[in-house]
Amino acid sequence: MELDEQSLLQSLIKNSSDESTNSVDYTSYLPYLQTLFTHDTERLHRELEYLNDEKCSRSSQMLSLIFDNYSTFIQTAECSKNISNDFSTIEERLSIILKQLDDFSSCCQKFIRETEQTNYLRKQNMFTLQKYPHILEILEIPQLMDTCVRNDYFDEALELVTYCKRLERKFSLSTNKITSTTSSHIPIIINIVNDVRLSLEYMLEQLINQLQTNIQLPACLRIMGFIRRMDIYNELELRLCFLQARTNFLHKRLSLIQQQYSSTNIIDYYEHASKYIDETRNILFDIVTQYRALFSDDDTTLYVTFNRNEFIKETNLFRSWLIYRLSEFLKVLQIDLQHCSGSQYQRLESLLGQVMYFGASFSRYGFDFRPLFIQFFSQTTLTNFENSLHEANHIFEQLLNSYTFDQYVQLTTSDSSTTSINPFAAPMILVNYTPLAVYCNVLLTAFNDLRLCCPLSIVLTIKQLVTDSLIHIRNILTNYYKSEKVTLTVIESEHFIDFLRVFIRIFIPYINTCIQTLFPDAQLARELGVSILDISEKSKLNQIDIDQIIEPIKNIIDSVMSKNKTQSIETVPSEVEINPHEINELMPTSEEEQHEQEKLEDIDNKSDIIE
Repeated sequence: MELDEQSLLQSLIKNSSDESTNSVDYTSYLPYLQTLFTHDTERLHRELEYLNDEKCSRSSQMLSLIFDNYSTFIQTAECSKNISNDFSTIEERLSIILKQLDDFSSCCQKFIRETEQTNYLRKQNMFTLQKYPHILEILEIPQLMDTCVRNDYFDEALELVTYCKRLERKFSLSTNKITSTTSSHIPIIINIVNDVRLSLEYMLEQLINQLQTNIQLPACLRIMGFIRRMDIYNELELRLCFLQARTNFLHKRLSLIQQQYSSTNIIDYYEHASKYIDETRNILFDIVTQYRALFSDDDTTLYVTFNRNEFIKETNLFRSWLIYRLSEFLKVLQIDLQHCSGSQYQRLESLLGQVMYFGASFSRYGFDFRPLFIQFFSQTTLTNFENSLHEANHIFEQLLNSYTFDQYVQLTTSDSSTTSINPFAAPMILVNYTPLAVYCNVLLTAFNDLRLCCPLSIVLTIKQLVTDSLIHIRNILTNYYKSEKVTLTVIESEHFIDFLRVFIRIFIPYINTCIQTLFPDAQLARELGVSILDISEKSKLNQIDIDQIIEPIKNIIDSVMSKNKTQSIETVPSEVEINPHEINELMPTSEEEQHEQEKLEDIDNKSDIIE
């Protein structure tokens, strides 16, 4: 460390008692000072002696000079005095310097050591500079990993992960098995590994998000291959991860359908159910195909080991998941079917076809769930049919209350040679009786709707519902006669009897024929494993009990007919002699009744009835 020479000189003589020292020109001492700096320690120790000798020599010379140059030395005396004082100061300062030399030496030793350390660090920096390209590649691994993940270069990202694992095993933490202590060799390696793990987590999140989109089988195999190579999940967790991701995708697609129809005030439940069935079928079929391609050993038993060293047996994971998804689908479909009515109910056959195709497509995988849906479609069918019957009963009752039997109905026979008879067409005679015609119209509409979705298992329920409806109509007619028979005229009473005859002889047998058409004997016999004769003659599953329905009406007709006969006999004059043969001629014969019945049965039938 260099010192300013003038400052050093000032420090050597600043304690001088002579006040004039403040004005001394220090430049004159510089040569001596420079010479003094060139001496070693021993020379500096002898410097005082040398100065004393020099002083004596100079004193003797000065005595001679004094006499020669007395006046000059008088002037110089003062300078010498000052010089002496200055040298005294220098002597003091030199003693101080001698004392500080030890500290200076220790500082130099310390400087040497620091220099050695700096030299070592410099060598390290030089070596680092030589290996800079390789070090830069390692330092750029986290950034390169992040770039690969964001750009979907998953193969390269997994190679970087493998390389980082090797670096971690080689340079990262080392554990002393004896002392159970952990020491870190290269902290930067640990930071790099941690950054790569963060990118790996982000890569896993990206892959799972891709599983939650509409992907095909090759893309699904590729994504699951990446997740398996990441070595994060065991076999069971891998299955759960796949099922959870694909379930989220299924929920997203189904929620879009729900949002589409919930945004409108009027919900078309048929369209909702149709789209829901198609979407669920397509997505579940893809999931099943993908799962079986990924995990072909699903039928085997899986054993999973946890930290508690307990073995948990997991079987039929995928089957359980699929059964749950089908149960959710069944709940939604059940709700939609409950709201399908009117024009939407007429399209129930299409929904049934979609569900049957759905179940058939899954039957190849052992998940044929078609029998589960028969109950819901049957219940929907019965509900709509029962509502139609209630509506028909209500309409018939309203029309009967406003209907009058004062118009004569002309029954005409049709030419069978020119008109083709349709056995399933409604009798045209019903047009003359408005309540019965409208009731028949509503009933035929219900049968037509039932024909679209008509399971054979509901034959007994349908027969009972129709029977109850006909009994209700019969009760309305009997109550009407009981309440109005006193006010009915002869003509109205005859027309009412005709109405009852048409009801029991034409209308009820026609309805019975419709039920037999909806549930043919051959199909029932084939499904039950019996003969057609057992169905048609013995059990009569598809036939209503006509005698039970018409019994009260037949009693009314018989009572009215017997009353009319009695009145016709009483109107004959008493003075006229009447023989039994003439009385028989006044009464209608059985042949006339048969002829009248034939007229009623030979009415031209047409398929459409005008309300």
